[in-house]
Amino acid sequence: MSAVQQQQQQLLLKLVQHAVEGSCADEATRQNAVERLYRYMHRILTSAYAPQQASGQERAALDSLRRVLLASNQPGPLLRAEQLLGQLNATQLPAASRRSLVSLLAATASSASDHSIPGQSIALMSMPKAQQPSVQNSSLALPMSMMSAMPQRVSRPPLAPITSNENAQLATAPDEVPEQLLLRDAIYACIGVEGTYVKHKKDSSGAVSGFVIHGGQQLPAAKQQLLLKICELSWLSRRVRDTAGPEGGAGPAQGGPVRQAFRSALQAELTSLYHLVAVLEVQLQHKPPTADSGSEGASAPYLTLKRLAVWLREPILTLRLLASLADGVAGLGGGALVRQISVLAHHGDPFLRACLGRTLTAVSAPLVEMVRAWLFDGRLDMPPGEFFICQSPTAPGRAGALWAGGFQVEESMRPPFVSAVTAAKILRTGKSINFLRECCGDTEWLQSPGRARLAAAASSLSCTQVAQLERVVDEAAADIDAHLLTTLFKRFNLAEHFAAVKRYLLLGQGDFIQALMDLVGSELGRPAGELSEYSLNGSLDAAVRASSAQYDSPDILDRLRLRLHRQLASDTGWDVFVLQYSVTEPLATVLSDSAMASYLRVFRLLWSLKRVEHALATTWQLLNSVQRQLSLLRAIQRQQGTSHHQGLASVWVELRAFHSVRTEMAHFCSSLQSYIVLEVLEACWGRFMDRLPHATNLEGLIAAHSTFLEGLLKGALLGGPASAQTGDLQAELQAALRSVAQLPSPVGKLQELVAVAHMTTRARFDLREKHIQAGEWGSSASLQPASVIDKDAVADIRGAVQRVNADFKQHQQAFIRLLQLQADVDLQFLLFRLDQSGESNAI
Repeated sequence: MSAVQQQQQQLLLKLVQHAVEGSCADEATRQNAVERLYRYMHRILTSAYAPQQASGQERAALDSLRRVLLASNQPGPLLRAEQLLGQLNATQLPAASRRSLVSLLAATASSASDHSIPGQSIALMSMPKAQQPSVQNSSLALPMSMMSAMPQRVSRPPLAPITSNENAQLATAPDEVPEQLLLRDAIYACIGVEGTYVKHKKDSSGAVSGFVIHGGQQLPAAKQQLLLKICELSWLSRRVRDTAGPEGGAGPAQGGPVRQAFRSALQAELTSLYHLVAVLEVQLQHKPPTADSGSEGASAPYLTLKRLAVWLREPILTLRLLASLADGVAGLGGGALVRQISVLAHHGDPFLRACLGRTLTAVSAPLVEMVRAWLFDGRLDMPPGEFFICQSPTAPGRAGALWAGGFQVEESMRPPFVSAVTAAKILRTGKSINFLRECCGDTEWLQSPGRARLAAAASSLSCTQVAQLERVVDEAAADIDAHLLTTLFKRFNLAEHFAAVKRYLLLGQGDFIQALMDLVGSELGRPAGELSEYSLNGSLDAAVRASSAQYDSPDILDRLRLRLHRQLASDTGWDVFVLQYSVTEPLATVLSDSAMASYLRVFRLLWSLKRVEHALATTWQLLNSVQRQLSLLRAIQRQQGTSHHQGLASVWVELRAFHSVRTEMAHFCSSLQSYIVLEVLEACWGRFMDRLPHATNLEGLIAAHSTFLEGLLKGALLGGPASAQTGDLQAELQAALRSVAQLPSPVGKLQELVAVAHMTTRARFDLREKHIQAGEWGSSASLQPASVIDKDAVADIRGAVQRVNADFKQHQQAFIRLLQLQADVDLQFLLFRLDQSGESNAI
């Protein structure tokens, strides 16, 4: 025994004698208590289970000891205790042992003040003599000098030294279960196996619901609590194992790849636990060190219950967390499962963040692989409810449906490490690949070197490499977008089709439109039911051959068709006539059905303006014909030397009035047409052509085209069908145009009336001249000009023109009043044009 150990034993004996002094009635009892308390305190100091208390607890114990000694009103013991505590601090005793010793002395002093046995030694002192530990052959024998210094009131044999083999028996009472057996049962419980003292606890249905300590009356409460805490690991591992098993999870997505990855991650944590249990089982074979085993025995790995609890503390926390996680994500699968784990992983606790981070990395691996497959192959070969990109269940089967509604992002399935912007790029990239393959018949990009390089870089990505994932997505999206636009513009000539739509549907090909109007104008005045699309398309071909449109590409000319959209039985050909431009994929994705419907609305308005322009031109020709015929009639009258023809003067008056009405209508229609064509259509088209080269992907191209159509509808249709006020504006405009289109009818009747009068007068004049040349009388009553212009007919024509003019003015003024209420600044230019003409008297 070294000098330091002897010094510690002497100091310990003095502390025990001082603590027990005055607590026993006779000397024999006091000496027996000193001996037992000394052995008990020595066991604490040499035990591996010293409680790990904080320095604050040591100070509290010292303060308690000082208060007890100060309350005895005897300064001697207090000074002696302070001296001994100072010597104790000067020794090299471990801090944990020192704290335990001070706490025990404080409790002993407190008990001594009540003349009771120290509480910590009651268990030893109350044992029957036969069950008390033997002191023979103990290595903890007190020094003889100390024993002789103690008062000898009762003679007792000297303490014999204790052998080192009996040291382990001091740690456990004779009736307690050996700790090695408890450790063995604890290891068994970790893997779910019953032991001798740790048994399964079953519920009413016979299922294992936990563990119970068998023979717990032989174990201290502290050891029972420690065993039950260790057994919690088994219950947690069973819960996690049930989730990680083949039947783990619930919901329709439990068999998906993400759910399988989650079960695999849980199984990996259980495997790590089983490895730890195997290591601990090996350590269980090593015996705990004894006092005389030296440094070699102390360095050997061995187990105690407290060491086992420390070893299993982190696995218990991990399994507790995983069990709670398994309950929290029950029924979830695919991207929703990854999203929930990712949200839970954003935590301030480093342990929780690290554990869930491992699980998230493993669970998100199938999702990252899905991103790679969609990003480079455009494939969705996973069960529904797994990926955050899904095929729309209600995708229409029309042209352009693959891009417009074929796929969509399911926000509830999008994991947080994929931002909304990145998800949109991933969606667009995969759609572009599908669009090239399905609509364009193009697979060149799949064999490009750039795709192979990016696919190789994406194969090693994980959910923690957010920046690398976004970079790969950006590069892949840029490559596929550039290839797609190149295919559309070079292989499918998209720019030429844009120009063809403008020339034909927006009436930009003037000679073709005029030829078509001349050919079908007379037919379109008939009822719609009497018209034939076949004959109209024949007129279309004739108009193409009669204009410069014949030099267009055959692919463009073959797409032109005349259609009759029948609506009501009372409709005429003008109401149902439309010119269509047929497109197929991939052009139908840009020139979609909704886009072509917008073009059709603009075509109807422009065609109505062309119709009234044609009607006003016809009216002008009729009025000029009337004027020529009236001039001829006047010339005949001069030759005859007769007075003016009856009714001729009234026709001249009506002719000037009709010219004025036509001029007013023509100014209104030409101002409107000039505004729509020059200030709206050409301006929108110019902006569209400027934006077209800056479109970097198909969505940008579609957006630029949609912006062009929105601006065109807003201007050409004077605000579009966005409100009831705008609808009234369009209705008044269409009514005014219909009134203008009715003007040629009464003027044509006047032209017929004057033409008949001219023909009759000319015939009579020629007959009179023939009689004169034949030497006959040329002034007979039968050869005089008759009154062939009926005043009543002229009055009826004047009334019809006045009614047309009144109806036109009514709708024109209503249109101008509604135009003033429009908030669009551009429409004020149209209002200014109409106001300058002198027609907007209502302003």
